[in-house]
Amino acid sequence: MLRFLFSSALLLSPISSFHLPSTLRHPTQLFALSVVENTPREYQNFAGWSNHYGMMMENGFQLTENNGDWSVMSAMPVARGSRVLYVPGMLALSSKRAKAEDFPGLESIEQFLDKKGAADLVPQFYLFLKVLKEYENGEQSPYYPWFDAMPRKFSTAVNFDDFEMQCLPPFVASLARLDRINFGTFTEALQRVNPDYIRQETKADSVAIKWAYNVVFTRCWSKTGDEVEIVPMADMFNHAANANVEVKYDDQGNCHVILMRDAQQGEPLCLSYGNPANPSRFLSTFGFLDQSPPATFCKIMTARPSKELKNLGYDFSRMVFYVEDGAIAEEVWDVVLYSLLENRPDIRKAFYHAHMIGDRETKVMMHSQYLGETITVLLAHVDKTLSELDVLADKMRNEGPDGHENLIMIWHHNEFVRATFLKVKARLDRMLANENARRAAEYATQ
Repeated sequence: MLRFLFSSALLLSPISSFHLPSTLRHPTQLFALSVVENTPREYQNFAGWSNHYGMMMENGFQLTENNGDWSVMSAMPVARGSRVLYVPGMLALSSKRAKAEDFPGLESIEQFLDKKGAADLVPQFYLFLKVLKEYENGEQSPYYPWFDAMPRKFSTAVNFDDFEMQCLPPFVASLARLDRINFGTFTEALQRVNPDYIRQETKADSVAIKWAYNVVFTRCWSKTGDEVEIVPMADMFNHAANANVEVKYDDQGNCHVILMRDAQQGEPLCLSYGNPANPSRFLSTFGFLDQSPPATFCKIMTARPSKELKNLGYDFSRMVFYVEDGAIAEEVWDVVLYSLLENRPDIRKAFYHAHMIGDRETKVMMHSQYLGETITVLLAHVDKTLSELDVLADKMRNEGPDGHENLIMIWHHNEFVRATFLKVKARLDRMLANENARRAAEYATQ
């Protein structure tokens, strides 16, 4: 585990008892934090706050801004293994601490979330409450300079208008609907929280509620077990499929951001926000388009995948088409063939058994035997997806982007999917032609 020595003066007391020096307070915001979309993000107070409480930005760490979008880059060449950011653990917003210190006794709310199918989001709900509580505290909050540096405008699914939702292909539309359902569940659960914890005025403030929800789901990550947290300054790192920094914790829970490979001067420093093969999730939950992934989910969906399908590899991160050349992951072939054999139970059982015992020879033989049928099924899926994308493109062209702030981003997402699927289609067309030629030659020799 990482261990570093720091001045004891920086770790005298938990953040809940910190008092900001008047020189670090916002000079004009007297009562509450403004979360209106056009509110500028304040960096100078945040930088002073960060330094005051022991945060260390080092080895070329540089925060940059471009049209309101903040990111981190390396200001100089830095070697792999170097630490670029240190954040004392007590500066982070922690779901575990929020539950224990700020919002004890909310078992009935947890039960409500469970009944709504959101039991796995209980830690995020405690963070959501914590963000709202600090929002209420305004400049009296010890986190005020950090919150004032956070974005107010988000392009996540909960911010999509009705027309933008209609322009989403089926898979990302399902993710967006789930995000919106979860937002509704959080809003409903908030109304049940004791007003001694969150004031009624805040519960009625739809702008603040949506802002707090977006802050949590675009900036938190899992720490250990069921704890999630948001780490100041570390939450400024953007995502990349080929991330070059990672987060590590020492035994005291302090956060260290470490370079995973050498960085050049001017190179963006990026974390991974999770599964890089699911850019649709980034669009829906995080509000940006990632065009850097090596692969993307194949969009073959089933509402309740069986144990057998899961064992064969039915998972968004494994059922992928490769972006560069349209190659198809083995798991896609396995799942499609298994589904294709539904009416041939004995053969289906034999294929599944071969997979489970690692009998690749038998699997290859069975894939070869049913290759033409499998390609045909996959082609039908690809053609259907491309047809859906054509319909959505026409819809967007006819409407135009005026009045729909997220439509251009959605358009580029759909075109990214189209480009990948066209490569897959070209590959499948070639494979089917070769398979038909092979069968014709085989037939001719009989």
